[in-house]
Amino acid sequence: SPTNKNLMIDAAKLCKQNGIPYFFDPGQMVHTFSKQELELLISHCEGLFTNEYEMSLLTKNLGVDKKMLYKNIKLVVETLGENGSIISFQNELHRITALPVKTNDPTGCGDVYRAAFLTEIQSEFPAMTQSTIKRAGDRASQLASMILKK
Repeated sequence: SPTNKNLMIDAAKLCKQNGIPYFFDPGQMVHTFSKQELELLISHCEGLFTNEYEMSLLTKNLGVDKKMLYKNIKLVVETLGENGSIISFQNELHRITALPVKTNDPTGCGDVYRAAFLTEIQSEFPAMTQSTIKRAGDRASQLASMILKK
């Protein structure tokens, strides 16, 4: 739940206990988690999704830099708005270009990006390759830009 951090923590614990892979997206709740809670949530996640602002808060709260996250989390996706996104998969970086679109309201782009990315990798999960990740990032960027055109 994006509005209840305790539900997010409980869900992650249940996934861990039952061997179910999960992706963690702290979203706008990132500032409400303690360092220990964030460590718990990311220590067993299959992947982490953030935007640039959330990443800055996350690294600050954890006292680490992005490189440490890239090293310790299999998949890290950071969206950068008009600057595209950075995806680290198994500590290899992919820079994804955003398609040029003019907008005053980017509402929903992150949600579309994440949904498209996860849809693209599902057929190969968990045995994804670097090319799978790059293709998923490109597709996610393409679809997120489409929502801005409307």
